[in-house]
Parts: sequence; C-alpha cells; structure tokens
Amino acid sequence: MEKPIFSHIELSSCGLCNRKCSFCPRSNPAIYPSKNEFLEPDLFQSLLSDLRDNKYSGRLSFSGFSEPLLHPELSKLIALAREFLPSNIVEIVSNGDLLTSEIATSLFKAGLTTLLVSMYDGPKQINMFNSLFKDAGINPQQYILRERYLPAQDHFGLTFSNRAGSVASVREVELPLKKQCFYTHYRMMVDHNGDVLLCPHDWQSKLVVGNISLQSIYSIWFGEKLQVARDRLGRGDRKFEPCKSCDVDGTLQGKKHYEAWSQLGSSNNF
Repeated sequence: MEKPIFSHIELSSCGLCNRKCSFCPRSNPAIYPSKNEFLEPDLFQSLLSDLRDNKYSGRLSFSGFSEPLLHPELSKLIALAREFLPSNIVEIVSNGDLLTSEIATSLFKAGLTTLLVSMYDGPKQINMFNSLFKDAGINPQQYILRERYLPAQDHFGLTFSNRAGSVASVREVELPLKKQCFYTHYRMMVDHNGDVLLCPHDWQSKLVVGNISLQSIYSIWFGEKLQVARDRLGRGDRKFEPCKSCDVDGTLQGKKHYEAWSQLGSSNNF
C-alpha cells in the first residue's frame, strides 16, 4: 500500500498582520512579533515545481500566521500557483481590511479560486463586502464571508483552540489531551521563510520538520520527524511539544488519511 500524500498545504505569505485579535498569538508581541519578511516568489516557485512534478491535486491556501494581502506580490504568487497547478483549488483567507474592488479583480484575474473573508467588526461588514465583490464582478460562489465577530462564549465564530498554548483558552481542559489528532496525516504548514512546521497551530515553531529551501516538500512529508509525530498523534499521545500544550480537536478532518496511515504500521518514538 502506498503512503498517503497530503491533501492541503497552508502557507504564511509574510510575517505581518494589521490586527491583534484577542484570540490570536499576535495579541502578545512577546509570543509572536511582527516581522517585515515575505515569502520569496523564487522559493514559492520551487515548491510549486515540486508539487507539479509529483502531480499534486490538493488545496493550496494563503492563510497561516499572517494577513496575506500584506504581501506586495500576492497577485504574482497566485499567478505562479495557477501556472504550475492549473486545476488545483487556490484560496486566500483574509481579514479583508486591505481589500478593494481593484485588488479583488487582480487576484481573481491571476487565478484565485476562492477568497474567504473573516469579518471581525460586526454584521455591518456583510453588505460592505457584498457590494465590493459585486463592483468587482466577482461571482458570489467565489467568496465566503465568515462571521468572526461573535462573543467569546461563542468562541468568536471560530473552531477555537489555544494555538498550541500560544493564547489563553476560553475552555478549561486537562493538558496534555489524551485525544488523537489528524493534522499531520493530511496537512502541511509552510511558513514565509520556508520552514515546514508540525501543523498550523504551532505558532511558536516548536517543532520545525524541515525547510523547502533545503528539501523537497515530499521528503519532508515522508521524513522521520513527521512520521514519528504522526504515529504518536494517531495513538492519542500528545506528550511532546507543541502538542502537549494544545487543546485543538484535530479529528474534525483527515480521518480517511489517518485510516490509510494506520494500516502502514508505526516507527520509533521520540
């Protein structure tokens, strides 16, 4: 049986965000400071070439730990993604603060599939963004407006977690959880500097499993660091960093990938 390949790659396009939300590690600069650093097009193109050569058919998301629209060459990155992966879903998750009709037009013209807008300022934003996309000639099926302005007791409208211990949780749980997590079975997280992290909750980069400037994304995916973490998380063992401080429910997606991996046996522990 062949080893399962990832179905989702998430990228941080830069080291910046224009907001400091209370539920985000950026609310504490000591934990996650802003950095005027950006994903280089040449490095991104190298990743895309690797994905194309291996016939990657999954999703590519610009989201991560940053506000994607702060990258000065975002349209170029989208165009590169579309050139190398003409049939793949390419999406952006943004707070929409910097979005204009002109920018939206440019992104979709470059080849963007979907733009997900996280609204933090209240329901008044719904009409504003609908009008903006209408002015840009964007089909309603090409964008999603997400309510992220709900109160704390409703987890702000998020599938909430403490970001691997980087922010205070609104729920009390005993850590480390004795619960499986499937993120490492189906998903890759690439930071703007090329570091590949254990998962998108590892804001403090406690477990860097590789770097795409030094290795192919596939050698990292099948490498020992991810394989050992994958085995442990599949057994519900979170007694290692960053997982021992994390309260995320990592079983909401990726079950089929987990089941496929579980048929292949396990490797040595840390």
